[in-house]
Amino acid sequence: MATLRKLLKNTFFNLFLILVFTAAALWFILHKDFNQVMTSLAKLNKLWLLVLALYMMGYHFIIGMIITVLTRLFKKDYRKRQGFVNALIASFFHGITPSSTGGQFFQLYVFRHQGIGLSDAANVLWLDFILYQSTRIGLVFAFLLIRYPALNARYHFNIMTLIVLGFLVNAGVIVALWVLTRFRKPYIWLTSTGVELVKRLHLTKDANALKAKIVEGVDRFRAELTRVRSYPHVLLQAILLNACRLTVAYFFPVVCAWALGIDLSFIQVIDMFTLTACVFLINAFIPIPGSSGGTEMTFLMFIGAILSPVAVKSDLLLWRFFSYHFIMVAGSLLFAWFRHQVNVKENSAP
Repeated sequence: MATLRKLLKNTFFNLFLILVFTAAALWFILHKDFNQVMTSLAKLNKLWLLVLALYMMGYHFIIGMIITVLTRLFKKDYRKRQGFVNALIASFFHGITPSSTGGQFFQLYVFRHQGIGLSDAANVLWLDFILYQSTRIGLVFAFLLIRYPALNARYHFNIMTLIVLGFLVNAGVIVALWVLTRFRKPYIWLTSTGVELVKRLHLTKDANALKAKIVEGVDRFRAELTRVRSYPHVLLQAILLNACRLTVAYFFPVVCAWALGIDLSFIQVIDMFTLTACVFLINAFIPIPGSSGGTEMTFLMFIGAILSPVAVKSDLLLWRFFSYHFIMVAGSLLFAWFRHQVNVKENSAP
């Protein structure tokens, strides 16, 4: 187990996993329709490549704006450019670490070199998590509420069960934290009986450390809720920006379909938006770096009921390349530049 944990922390091993699972997924997806999909992609107007690249840069600019708005609670002169750099570097490390666990650590690194203290940076990340998760659950719930009857009629029971389960687990995180901050009895049970139960099931070696993490998490959640309520204008800005961020992310496969010349009705656009949101929800359960392999298969399974086999595979390749692989290259180059700037500054210091 210790060897496995060490391997999962190794960047080159994680890159190897990404390549292996992506290659396996691509082979499974393309081995029957390779020529038709390549023909479809070859017809793409090259100007669309620039549009799609700028679209994803715009998406990360929105994330950077959210970071900027929240960070200005602690540092008034924090700039939008700094927020964008932080957002793109975070996406890179989210994408190359298991279960997207590396992004926050490197965000703290970037924050530190942008003049933000560790405690304030941690507070920003907690605020970002709370507002992003809450907005996401609200947005997905609204669209599932509208389209669930139609989607349920179209899809197999097991697929809809997976979608609902993904939604409930993601919603459960925020709801559980809120319940623990508002009601004393569940909090006492979790930090005593709950921790003891986890220990007896041999799911943790250090019950005290687990209890400390729970207490710290709930305390931070309570503190950040109190903080953000004190700044209603910041709360409104962050919620609107997160709604925009999520809309841009979930709408991207539709834009890719338009780039490929695929005709979509209004209902198909709404369904693609809703199902892409569900793909993101389910990706949270895939521990492979970048959710490689699982993302491709989930997208194919969900969007495949809307588009033809060749169309959905072409759309998948375009969407996945720009939403993941392009961002990995851009993020890695930006991080290399950022590290160089930090080294130059440190070397020139007296």
